[in-house]
Amino acid sequence: MRIVWNRDRFEFQDAPGKRDTYDNKEEIKAVGGRWDPEKKVWYCLPEIQRLAGLRPLSPSISPEAKAKFDEFEAIRLATISASRAVDSAFDVPCPSGLAFLPYQKAGVAFALRIFGDLK
Repeated sequence: MRIVWNRDRFEFQDAPGKRDTYDNKEEIKAVGGRWDPEKKVWYCLPEIQRLAGLRPLSPSISPEAKAKFDEFEAIRLATISASRAVDSAFDVPCPSGLAFLPYQKAGVAFALRIFGDLK
């Protein structure tokens, strides 16, 4: 099986003369894969993918797909790290006489960074 980057998604291709993707469809589904009936190809969106789960199958990966995987993995790890922050310099407005705890300010800052302005 080969993983390639094609039009903003990872696609799974059969090795020559094999039916790798069909034989391993349950593993592909487990890492976020979906079937495209129009193109007759298994694919995975970058924000959903968990391609590391396919390591036991030893797929090959194109250089473009590897670069995209590394890019999205770095974003995922940075997001996880930011979500675990325990303090923030972010000034959260609150009623007079009250104050947010440091981890609450960090949570609000993270939510605004991820979901944007809530106005």
